[in-house]
Amino acid sequence: MNKLTVPQIEESVALYKNGMSFKAIGDLFGVSDNAIRGLLNRRGLVSRTLSQSHRALACNHNYFNEPLDENRAYWIGFILADGSVNEKCYGRTAQLSIALADKDRTHLEKFKNAIASEHKIITVNHKTGHLGARLSISSSELVDSLSKFNIFPNKSASQLYSDLIPAHLLPHYFRGYFDGNGSISRHATSKWAISNVSSESFLKSFLTWVCDNTHASLPPIGFSYGIWRVGWAGTHRCKEILDLLYRSASIYLDRKKALYDDICHDAESSNRTMYNLH
Repeated sequence: MNKLTVPQIEESVALYKNGMSFKAIGDLFGVSDNAIRGLLNRRGLVSRTLSQSHRALACNHNYFNEPLDENRAYWIGFILADGSVNEKCYGRTAQLSIALADKDRTHLEKFKNAIASEHKIITVNHKTGHLGARLSISSSELVDSLSKFNIFPNKSASQLYSDLIPAHLLPHYFRGYFDGNGSISRHATSKWAISNVSSESFLKSFLTWVCDNTHASLPPIGFSYGIWRVGWAGTHRCKEILDLLYRSASIYLDRKKALYDDICHDAESSNRTMYNLH
């Protein structure tokens, strides 16, 4: 049996992490699959489960285990708002799903690109007659890593802020959440309004961050129709808050970024000055 060189060992580790089987790696270097298994186990690599070994579609299942950056912080916030996770149960692999309106299908494409996924986005026909788009990925790694950021099954009524997001990435984390559950609207009077819905606990964290970084007042958190909500009105006030989220951002929901751009245009065209609370 051939003895692998150090470069071949390093390549074997990389190939296994990228999804290649023990047998395929062994065949590549002219050794048995058991030899590759033992070599990698001695280096602390845990063998993939049977379901992992049978994966046919590529995906970076360790995406959220890698160092946080703008994109990862954004998608953690977005998934907290609009995603769902199911834990492994009765032989079914843990799964991450994101379901959006069909008009936001391109946003799912952005997430697919971020995690290098080959999974298909399916069209969903709702009973209301509206079309939806859904991306589902069976991945215990994605589900487990997201749980570190307080993303759990059945979280819709009890979203929790994650203190693992560093301060400089909070704009991206909160933007992701706002893109999922926030709203921007324009009244007939041409005044703008924004709101965010979540659990009372999460909204308190969001409000603290907004008020620490703007001149915005601390509005009450209201509860109606089974949901907690907070909001502001006024073109300049909305712009000031949305500046925190969208200014210089590179990842966002396109239609909400377009509304932010409209607010910026209206604020620049307005004769009113910025709010001054001093």
